[in-house]
Amino acid sequence: VTVLPQAPAPAPRPLPASPPHADLPQDRWDRHDLALLEGCWNLYTVVTVYNEDGTGGSKIRSWRQCFDGHGAGRQTIALEDGRQCEGALAASFDPDAALRVTEPMPCYGTLHLSRSERLCRRLGDAEAECSGRTVEGGLSGHNYTGRFRR
Repeated sequence: VTVLPQAPAPAPRPLPASPPHADLPQDRWDRHDLALLEGCWNLYTVVTVYNEDGTGGSKIRSWRQCFDGHGAGRQTIALEDGRQCEGALAASFDPDAALRVTEPMPCYGTLHLSRSERLCRRLGDAEAECSGRTVEGGLSGHNYTGRFRR
């Protein structure tokens, strides 16, 4: 029996790179399609939360926002000191294509936060930049910014 060497197998062809998943696709954003928000998002911000008397400062550790396909949602905000709160959200698009996220009620739990609202502008397929402000309570008018992404 004679064994002949086999030709080496051809190198596998690389698969084409798939484009990154678009969480905020331009066409759906332009159509003001609230269904693109369905699921959970994070708002990344550097904010220290204080009691209304100026005591008890603690930074936000996480800010999770989850929406249904119609813009109704819930948020959970957790501070580094362990306090947290939950509350309702409502999202809509303004005529100028900014995403408006409002809090119909304050955020309650071991932490109580006055209502705020955010205007978010799409930065690309993966995130939006949000400018927010507190709309009630002793800190009414307090401004903050953050990045909104999955």
